[in-house]
Amino acid sequence: MFNHSPWFSNNNLLVWCRIQPREILSQVFLFWVPFWVQVHEVPVDFMMKTVGHSLGNYKGKFMEYDENNNKGG
Repeated sequence: MFNHSPWFSNNNLLVWCRIQPREILSQVFLFWVPFWVQVHEVPVDFMMKTVGHSLGNYKGKFMEYDENNNKGG
């Protein structure tokens, strides 16, 4: 239901986590949130999954690459 999109409420990031039965909410740590990042002005020769993977791992963890955006130009 909430996949592939960050959710905001009143300009604050809404972070979701599955809670296990009998889990204490004050002990649940939310360390990361996936984000889609769009990089502009990439030369056509560099529009490939390996470059996207490298950029994704630069400041975080690469998760997915959308090859439909390799239009160039």
